[in-house]
Amino acid sequence: MAMPLSTVQNDYLNDLRKRRQQVQLYLVNGSRLQGLLVSFDAHTLLLRNGEFHTLVIKHMISTISPAPLEAGQGRFSGADRAARSEEGKARGPIRGRFHVSNSRES
Repeated sequence: MAMPLSTVQNDYLNDLRKRRQQVQLYLVNGSRLQGLLVSFDAHTLLLRNGEFHTLVIKHMISTISPAPLEAGQGRFSGADRAARSEEGKARGPIRGRFHVSNSRES
């Protein structure tokens, strides 16, 4: 049996699965599903949302994207966020470090 070739789709799905990142699936009928990508194969995705699992046929999916992070989620803990916030205050406003262009001419 031949090994499947690496594809963009498989690489993307495998990355989302390994990172245990919540995903949003938009189906061709307009429905949106959100959950953790548990597994996938050539024809299906297994999505977990809480204690429920949903088997989704790939043929019915129009878009897959990482779900937006909610408050308190993300790379840094609350303590790290607080430290970064204090560090940012000490350096001053971000406008002082970058060129901000408002080139709206009437």
